[in-house]
Amino acid sequence: AMKFSGRITEVCQKTGCWVMLDAGGTGIRVRTKHEFFVPKNASGSAVVFGTLEPVEVSEDQAKHYADDGNAAAKPGREWQIVATSI
Repeated sequence: AMKFSGRITEVCQKTGCWVMLDAGGTGIRVRTKHEFFVPKNASGSAVVFGTLEPVEVSEDQAKHYADDGNAAAKPGREWQIVATSI
């Protein structure tokens, strides 16, 4: 796993299973794969341990993210971190 740091800008409002991290101006989705959850009101600086990977987000998945609080979610390729801890 690698270490990443940034600022939490959004959190899944359903279960807390993802956060958007602003890492030096780049938005990266951090996913927990439902192995643990982040408080829905989490904000500020965060250190994330996990694996960075490019993911193709489907139209349905983008709509799901938008419904969960990530209004800017759109289909296409995005960088995601699969986190082991935040």
